[in-house]
Amino acid sequence: MSWLTVIVLGRILAESGSPPPDVDDQTILLIKRKDVMVGCSPGDAGVDMDAASDAPDGDAAIGDAALDDAGVSDAGIGDAGVDDAGVDASTCTMISGDAVTLVVQPHVSTSADGTRFAVLLVTPDRPIVELAGDVFSSLAQTTAPRIDIHTVEVPDPALGQQCATYESGCGGGESDGCGGDFGDDGSSWTPPKIGDAGLGDGGLVQEMIGPYQFVRAQPTSAMELAGWLDQFGYAYMQKDLDAVAPYIALGYHVVAIRVSLDHPLTAPMIPISLTWAGSELRVPAALGAGAVGTGTLTVYIAAEGKYQFPNATIRFARQTSAGGAGYLTRNQITLDQNLPPEQDPIAYRVTNSDFQEVTTQTEYVHVPVDVDCSQQEERGGCCNECNAKPRNRLDLLTIVVAVAFVLRRRRR
Repeated sequence: MSWLTVIVLGRILAESGSPPPDVDDQTILLIKRKDVMVGCSPGDAGVDMDAASDAPDGDAAIGDAALDDAGVSDAGIGDAGVDDAGVDASTCTMISGDAVTLVVQPHVSTSADGTRFAVLLVTPDRPIVELAGDVFSSLAQTTAPRIDIHTVEVPDPALGQQCATYESGCGGGESDGCGGDFGDDGSSWTPPKIGDAGLGDGGLVQEMIGPYQFVRAQPTSAMELAGWLDQFGYAYMQKDLDAVAPYIALGYHVVAIRVSLDHPLTAPMIPISLTWAGSELRVPAALGAGAVGTGTLTVYIAAEGKYQFPNATIRFARQTSAGGAGYLTRNQITLDQNLPPEQDPIAYRVTNSDFQEVTTQTEYVHVPVDVDCSQQEERGGCCNECNAKPRNRLDLLTIVVAVAFVLRRRRR
């Protein structure tokens, strides 16, 4: 049995007799790096396997309790090299040139016990499959609209009076300029690094990573794909094969990731990371063929500069960290999943231009009533401390001259 959900990057394959879950995946992360090192000893650099493996079946696949940021070990693997501490350089493998990482975290909702299903993904080259930490919470926080608080003073007679202060420029009171210049709020975000997770032997081998069981291969036809799905007990329908077949024709690899849930729950799965050699930042939307209507997808891109999808709305664009993948762009795109792969959205490089949405909040503050002291005939009350510029008055000058003349005659 198979059914199609709103997930945009994969087919959902249900096992026979298993109730279908609702799977929602509307946010992904794409990272473009250059000359990355992977597969360095000590092993399990990408994830704390013990923490994931010791959890009860099903539980470990959901949420970040089994795999939080503290459980993800970088092992010093950066964009262009490996930290010397505790790393055997002879075991490292370099992906020369560009490499692309896809991170996806489907949200699962099921009200039944014993839900079992698989997610079928495609990549243009053989991927390194890993678990990842909770990157999406920090991404949402970093790229959220900047809050601009606009203070409005409300004169309140109950608070008395105060001398008005007149400033040149864009109005009264304190001002830092005339406009909404884009300001740096100091936010930062660093792309997750690549571990090893085992490169595999290249054959049709069923592997384990944390709570997930997965298979990755490069079938030459939909018939061959059906054969190895049958071999490993994955249930499917003809429409699943039809959706994957165009990508097989393009030479893509197929990754099937099996998930088993013991009890009803609603939670995000542990994020899954796939890394392969290549430079194209593509969303394989056609894999969701059969979807009704269009859907909105948020795509974060961390790369050497700003990347944008056709007809996308940019929600955020800024340098958030050092290194080759330090520029972060948040794209929001509308997808029609019933188009052929040739019309999949592909991001293209554009000129860097920082942007962040701004949300204005108005705060009302009660203050004393302003009085223009320069217009007062008497110098009493609040105007004893008036800071408005006084006007030169002829009668005051006359009094000052007279007093000076009297004092001079007394001294004589």
